[in-house]
Amino acid sequence: MWQEVKGYEVKKYGADNADQAAVYIPDTTADVQEEDYIIRGSVSLEDFLPENALVITSVSVKDYGGELKHIQIGAR
Repeated sequence: MWQEVKGYEVKKYGADNADQAAVYIPDTTADVQEEDYIIRGSVSLEDFLPENALVITSVSVKDYGGELKHIQIGAR
């Protein structure tokens, strides 16, 4: 599941990208780390552009609850 918020923050020194997403992966064995890139959909390595992706800022493994086990990712 992908929950996304798109927007900009205005700071005293200029505007800043404030896009963020909460992503839930139903596989607790996925190798996901902070500072990795995440992009919605599929893209080949040749077509990947970092400016079109979000950077993972937090990873939380929720390995309890029977069938509800998942990894929760915060990205910006």
